[in-house]
Amino acid sequence: MGEAHVSREVFLPRFEEVDMFDRDSHAVNMALALQKKHPRIKRVELSTMQAYQFQTKYSLVFMRYVSGYMSDGEYKAFLRKAKVALKATRTELGGKCRGCAYIIIMDNIAEADMIPGEKDGQTVRTQPEYERLFRQAGLKIKAQSELITVPKNLCDLKIWGLA
Repeated sequence: MGEAHVSREVFLPRFEEVDMFDRDSHAVNMALALQKKHPRIKRVELSTMQAYQFQTKYSLVFMRYVSGYMSDGEYKAFLRKAKVALKATRTELGGKCRGCAYIIIMDNIAEADMIPGEKDGQTVRTQPEYERLFRQAGLKIKAQSELITVPKNLCDLKIWGLA
């Protein structure tokens, strides 16, 4: 999953197959155009996170800026579906993983309590709120990083690797 440029620049060079879905028809049209050039893009679908049904098992499920369009319950339900869609993982050896599968989430984090977005009613959660939802969905944080190049007038960005 992921937007067209992320799939093109990050996923296609590293994965044999890439599936994409988005709730926005413009993003889906961009993905369909990319699919014509890259036959390793197998599925492109227009769907909400709430309605999406994973069709196969994945080494990586990537989500960017999507949690704000879901309630806590909807977000946990999607995370649980994504966890079930991960390929079975092999053991981690010496901090390095062979054959491990992850959910990668990149999203805005709020400094205060949840705040609604100005344009589209999107919700921005605090870091402890995200981490509580991850735990409730049965996921463990394997890695995390805060992006430090975000302009000061925007929310901080955080990336989590979950399994």
